[in-house]
Amino acid sequence: MNTPDEQLIEHVREWVASAGDDRDAIRLLLDGGGPIRVVAFHAQQAVEKLMKALLISYGIEPDEVHIIGNLLAQLDRLDRSTVLALGAVDRLTPYAVLIRYPPRPGRLSRSTTDAQIATDIGLAQAACEVARSGDRVATAGAHSGVGPAFAIGRVSPSSAATATTWATLDPPMATATAST
Repeated sequence: MNTPDEQLIEHVREWVASAGDDRDAIRLLLDGGGPIRVVAFHAQQAVEKLMKALLISYGIEPDEVHIIGNLLAQLDRLDRSTVLALGAVDRLTPYAVLIRYPPRPGRLSRSTTDAQIATDIGLAQAACEVARSGDRVATAGAHSGVGPAFAIGRVSPSSAATATTWATLDPPMATATAST
């Protein structure tokens, strides 16, 4: 039987692994010249899942929605410096659903340019780097041994031994270009 701390670690790792799947999809799509809107979807998903992993590491079970602004608001109460470092990632929310479907009245237009989408993918990539950076993870949520540093196995509540690095769980993404 796993302890509650071990269960928390595993839960966060599952979210990080899922974000890693999206990051792998981004690499494959970019390397293969895949549709940039599909790349943007996976970029949004990677950010959303890493933010949810951060929230879970604080003991907060995030809502099952794709609205990054809501996740930012939740995380802001726990770790303002990470929220500030993530930047304007709430602008990625439309890539979760709306941009993947034909336009409907009152919805995001598919007229968003490939250049803007590539810029937003770059924003997502930068946010993922912030979320997975060693310094951010090592210092965020250090109160009471709970938080990202503890939850991903970087720091144990009973010792400061390094177990698994965030980079091993979630390697860096490839870079998007407007020509994709």
